[in-house]
Amino acid sequence: MNVRRGRRNLLGLSVLLAALVAVVLAVRGTEARAAEGLTYRSRLVGEGMRSPLAPFTQAEFSNGLRAIVRETRGVPVATVDVWVSTGGANEEERVGGISHFFEHMFFKGTERYGVGEMDRAIKRLGGRNNAGTGIETTHYYATVPSESVATALDVISEGLQHPLLDPEEIRRERAVVKEEIRRKEDTPASKVWVLFQRALAPGEPYARPVLGTFESLDRVDHDAFAAYIAAHYVPRNMVVVVVGDVDTKSILELVGQHFASAQDTPPPPPLEFDLPALDAPRVVEETKDTKQSYFILGYPTLGRRAKDDRAALDVAAAILGHGKSSRLSRVLVEEEGMLSSVEAYHYVMRNGGGFAVAGEGPPERSEAARAAVIEESVRLASSLASEAELARAKSFVLSEQTLDNETTASMAGTLGRNELFYGAEEALLYPQRIAAVTAMDVQRVMRRYVTPGRYALGLITPAP
Repeated sequence: MNVRRGRRNLLGLSVLLAALVAVVLAVRGTEARAAEGLTYRSRLVGEGMRSPLAPFTQAEFSNGLRAIVRETRGVPVATVDVWVSTGGANEEERVGGISHFFEHMFFKGTERYGVGEMDRAIKRLGGRNNAGTGIETTHYYATVPSESVATALDVISEGLQHPLLDPEEIRRERAVVKEEIRRKEDTPASKVWVLFQRALAPGEPYARPVLGTFESLDRVDHDAFAAYIAAHYVPRNMVVVVVGDVDTKSILELVGQHFASAQDTPPPPPLEFDLPALDAPRVVEETKDTKQSYFILGYPTLGRRAKDDRAALDVAAAILGHGKSSRLSRVLVEEEGMLSSVEAYHYVMRNGGGFAVAGEGPPERSEAARAAVIEESVRLASSLASEAELARAKSFVLSEQTLDNETTASMAGTLGRNELFYGAEEALLYPQRIAAVTAMDVQRVMRRYVTPGRYALGLITPAP
């Protein structure tokens, strides 16, 4: 390759990407309106873009609460999805699992809704609702006919701000969560993730189980819930996302009404720590009553601290282990039969992340399969991917993103998650970032993070 021409090409790509960013981030109008004592400022983002997520309106209320509204037409459906910037890593260790535990208590009644009435209110509309808790986020959502979006907003805002936290319901739900822990312990594909996180981040909040432990759950009572909610469920820690056949102005006024009493309390300072350095393989292994071996083998990354590496790492994961034509699937599953399934993926968190490969297969071939995973990862770091497999991987990632944003619920999830992690605009920029990834970008990030002999390994093997 001619170096001077290569530099010109890279410069051209950089200029193009900068121009695209400028177009995407262009906003139309900034205004302030009043809503039941709360004022807000809003802006339209992504006008004119060809994206299922664009355009959307961003707003910030006078108490620090953020909102995103994406109007869609054609199907009279809407999703309300409230994201909170707290999860398993944000808890005190003595009450580990409280984030997920509160997800359960959220549905156990409020000052205006009795036990079970929140669910019934949504189901009567023909809607559905649920919640999810992760390492750094929790969210609560409902999808309903768009004419009933006010009810969904009322139900969710009530559950977040005025939960009953009845001691008897806490006792009952504690038993439910403990049973969930037992099921996860007995599910190798779920348990191996917990082991991998222990290997990747020993002693750090990311290594704690999101569900908590029996001992930590026993310490969670009414007062513990009240203190946790008062600290983390504050307006500046939350974003309300509404996607569907709705009117933006009406939705923002409703949000302002439902959260008008929420005080502008500073959230806890963000977690700051570094993942422990790896100078040798770090292995966390357990045996289970299973016929297969399960593993996750991976390398620590800088997570959200290295935003510019994200797209290239996603493409690298697609080259290695997304779909039947990926390198690992073709060799380890189709040709050699070392594994029954394999998948590579990249995930990000605030203080780090992981570039990992998960595999499942016969125990007698597990060690050889892991060696092949390391070898293929190193090969991607030492030599450039072909143009054909680069194009296939980028197409796979972009198609996956399109399929992941087909419904109002999935669009709301994408916008909410991005708003907490990078800012919602990043959801619009991501396709351009993927399109701009080169084989040299993939090689660069693989060299940066993949070092032979310095990996974390979560491993489950059959009990004797």
